[in-house]
Amino acid sequence: GVGTWPVAAIRRRVRDAVRSMAAVRRATPAMSTGGEQWMHRLEDRALLAWERRHPRHGRFYGIANVSRNAVFVDRQVLSWAGLNEPVELLGGDVQLGDDTLRIGPLSVGWFVDCCDGDVQPQPGV
Repeated sequence: GVGTWPVAAIRRRVRDAVRSMAAVRRATPAMSTGGEQWMHRLEDRALLAWERRHPRHGRFYGIANVSRNAVFVDRQVLSWAGLNEPVELLGGDVQLGDDTLRIGPLSVGWFVDCCDGDVQPQPGV
């Protein structure tokens, strides 16, 4: 468990995760300033979801699981946000199935739509 990790290792892991997220954010035009934003209310209270639609740079959908257990939601949440061909950018503990989206414990998924073309970065930036 986390309680057995040295503090320095935890700090390093958090720092590396934040740096990685910042790099992905910088490379994702749909997350740039401007556009409309909405919070999504999902049935599971452990989930926080938000959507952003930039007029020039495309669509973005973020979902975070704040519980210590994996959560499954209907894949339809991505369609509601206008993502027809979603691509996950962070490469973490998020799995997109045919009908469901699995978000691992304490995990975040950032999605864009590959239909938005060249304005979106490649996964794993």
